[in-house]
Amino acid sequence: MMPAVTLGADALPKQQLSHGTAVITTMRQLLGSTGVAVATLLLSLHGGTASLAGFHLVFIVFFVLELIGLGLALSLKEHRVAMAA
Repeated sequence: MMPAVTLGADALPKQQLSHGTAVITTMRQLLGSTGVAVATLLLSLHGGTASLAGFHLVFIVFFVLELIGLGLALSLKEHRVAMAA
């Protein structure tokens, strides 16, 4: 996460740096706790017990989300390079 935080902070004017850092830190906490809540919800969908099928479901859902995030990150980098050219 540190390179992403640094890249985001570098894009801000100096007077807004502290506000940007606060927003990034808050979003990391919110999204982290949301991820735990979603994983718990997915596990509880399988009869309320932590079964192997529940863990497989959580893994598959988060793997798909990771692939979507990777695709978005790669497209943003291509978009940024195209804008700079």
